[in-house]
Amino acid sequence: MNPILQKLLCGLLGACVLTSAGCASNGSASSSSDASVPESSISEPASSASESKENVQTVSVPFPAYQEGRTEYNGHIFDTPPFSAQLQLPENWEIRMPDPLQSDGSWLWTPMDIYENDQHVGKIAFNRYTEPEEGSIPPEEYYKAVYPELRLPRIEQWEPYTPVRTDENGESGIASVTYVDLEFIQENPDVAMAAVPELETKGILCYNKDMTAYVAIRIDGSYPIEDKTLTEIAQSLQLVPGQK
Repeated sequence: MNPILQKLLCGLLGACVLTSAGCASNGSASSSSDASVPESSISEPASSASESKENVQTVSVPFPAYQEGRTEYNGHIFDTPPFSAQLQLPENWEIRMPDPLQSDGSWLWTPMDIYENDQHVGKIAFNRYTEPEEGSIPPEEYYKAVYPELRLPRIEQWEPYTPVRTDENGESGIASVTYVDLEFIQENPDVAMAAVPELETKGILCYNKDMTAYVAIRIDGSYPIEDKTLTEIAQSLQLVPGQK
């Protein structure tokens, strides 16, 4: 992670250990083209199957997607019991392993790339969260406890957030996303954070209370996704135990 961004993240999130993989906060979960890697370092690839709904495919994305980026400080993230994000995507979209593998905690953990043919659509990645005490948060505010690292001023803000599917185990929703340009920071490491451009796009979030885990899909700002498509993907998204 870029040292400037790493320092700012840790200052906002509280006491943490600085590592090559990002911030590890007091031992709890913290924010975070095909690659050539050993088979033992990655999970089974995402799979898809045709559905009766026209021009749509059901896709299963396993998490943690790979073990690249694991350190002594973030092992609890990579030891997350295997689960899958199951969702419906347009038939010409596919999930690919990133090249290079990017699990450095700069944007969630073990991100996977989403493509439409050769055009990059966005990323999907996962994180863990700490279950709040029962009754301590109104149900309509629960998502704020799940996604604190996605609500940081001048880093990444997924607001406003609108739920589109809720059940007893979790929720999925859509959000407007504003985030700092990490490529600009990498190219200009001495620049003040106030001078770093902010980018705007759309995203999808989904959490599961039983697994205390969530996934986030951030669409590239340059990709012209329709609100209807975004909502339909969010409505289909759910997290299930095991990897399929």
